[in-house]
Amino acid sequence: MFIVFSLPRSRSAWVSHLLDCGHDVALDSVSIADFLRRLDRAGGSCETGAIIGAEVIRKLRPDIRMAVVKRPVDEVLRSLAIIGLTPNAGEIEERAVMLNRLATKPGVLSLDFNDLDNFETCEDLAMFCGQTLSKARFDRLSDFNIQLNIRKRVDKLIRTAATVKRIKQEIAEFAAG
Repeated sequence: MFIVFSLPRSRSAWVSHLLDCGHDVALDSVSIADFLRRLDRAGGSCETGAIIGAEVIRKLRPDIRMAVVKRPVDEVLRSLAIIGLTPNAGEIEERAVMLNRLATKPGVLSLDFNDLDNFETCEDLAMFCGQTLSKARFDRLSDFNIQLNIRKRVDKLIRTAATVKRIKQEIAEFAAG
């Protein structure tokens, strides 16, 4: 079981294809427990928003391997702007701080976004996640630029805003007590 955390526009969909795992399963979750059930079913996931619950997840499920893909915030914001999105820069920065904090924890694998072009880096990630990665699979996927339907994703985020707010409250309550 593993989670690869990153900011949006950091190849999370591509990595989920590389590792043959879930992608942003947190988006369909209604609670932390529901997220963990979905994660169990997927065997692992690449997550762009679930970083807000990483500390709670570590406490509830210390068996879950965690990796972080770091990409500079200015690059993320530029990449989002190219596709017509202007997110809350403060929120993206806050997530980057959480990612950087998690990356310093013992047992967490930290990777640089630019290193995802390197087979050895991706092979290390796969091994960390309990998988094997052949050079042939990496080569097959290395040229793919996997894009999500961003408008559909934004619509989903808007529709699930109340659920996200509830989960953030659940995380805060868990952390407090």
